[in-house]
Amino acid sequence: MREVPYPTRSDWLIVGGLLALSWLTIFVVHDIAGDEVTTSIPRWAEHLLAAAMFVPLAWRRERPLTVPALLRRR
Repeated sequence: MREVPYPTRSDWLIVGGLLALSWLTIFVVHDIAGDEVTTSIPRWAEHLLAAAMFVPLAWRRERPLTVPALLRRR
């Protein structure tokens, strides 16, 4: 049986697609609402938090118990 290296290309494609959708959502919300959007964090931090939320998904097969613990909502 051939050992598959993780994360695979498809794992990164899934993460990239989810990350692109979340960043697009951030842009659209700020574009539509304009100055009416008041958040306690700057926009760059919103993008960083979105990346921190989705990038661990690439390792979901290699570390199946660690990734849900990292992504758990508090």
